[in-house]
Amino acid sequence: MSNPIIQKEHRSAYQRWELDSFDDTGPDKNPEFDNNPAVILPTTEQVERIRQQAQAEGHAAGYQMGKNQAQVEVQRLQMLLGNLEQELQQFDQQVAQDLLLLSLDVAKQMICQALKIHPELVLEVVQEAMRCLPHFNQHAHMILHPDDAVLVRSYLGDQLSNSGWKIFEDTRIERGGCRLETSGSKVDATLPSRWQNVLVAISQEGNWLE
Repeated sequence: MSNPIIQKEHRSAYQRWELDSFDDTGPDKNPEFDNNPAVILPTTEQVERIRQQAQAEGHAAGYQMGKNQAQVEVQRLQMLLGNLEQELQQFDQQVAQDLLLLSLDVAKQMICQALKIHPELVLEVVQEAMRCLPHFNQHAHMILHPDDAVLVRSYLGDQLSNSGWKIFEDTRIERGGCRLETSGSKVDATLPSRWQNVLVAISQEGNWLE
């Protein structure tokens, strides 16, 4: 006969211990927990290595971000400097132009003042204009302001008469200038004409009366 099943409460203390040890899972037993592998925590060295790697990656990312920002700032500064240089060039050109115009205006005032103080300067103008014409001119005459005509007759009268020159007077001719005409040539030595020649020589525009 098979051994009758012995109720647990009727077992001896030794039997209860043995059966419970091998058969009874008990309320605290968790087969699923027993089947899971043990959790392995990183060592101190591994944690430090992970921290250093993260720190290095953070530094690299921050460096690249700073580098990109610096490049943007450099480009912006270069653009500003380029614009500033262009503005300075334009400013220099404007200043140079203003100084030139001022110098021309001062020169014009000095000419007018010099002619008032030394009206005999017209004699040099007349002689220079005569040298621009060929010799042996027919019907040669010069047109002067009446006041300048008096000076020319006083200083150059004999020379002009011997060369066949005649002197005509015209109040429309400013003092200090003259106009010479022959049968085949003309020389405009008036102040407006001479001033215009100066402006053309320095690539400027303007009129004597401005």
